[in-house]
Amino acid sequence: MVMEFRAKSILKPTFVWHKGDKIVAQSDRVNIVLREEANQIYYAALEIKEPTKEKDTGQFICMAKNDSGKLTATFTVKFEVPQGAPTFTRKPQILQVTSESGDPAIVIDIGYQADRNPEV
Repeated sequence: MVMEFRAKSILKPTFVWHKGDKIVAQSDRVNIVLREEANQIYYAALEIKEPTKEKDTGQFICMAKNDSGKLTATFTVKFEVPQGAPTFTRKPQILQVTSESGDPAIVIDIGYQADRNPEV
């Protein structure tokens, strides 16, 4: 997931990303990109690898600030599952079994709930 913000300014701004009241920091799953583009345009992006509903739902705010003032952009992140979409009812399990021919085999056992059978 990538959130992008551009600001035009004669003076170079600093950028800070927040989620709620906490500052977002660079990490293994979060990349913050800051760069100067042409014509006094400054770019800030927040890249989140493998976003999850539990960690990443909510409001993200990017603030550009310099001696002339500040500018903010707010991004609202929601995760919505379409009605009828399959959902897991338990964690998948990997089972080692013997096939009908007597050969070893692996079965992935899953539990799910859906309006229709999903295609695998």
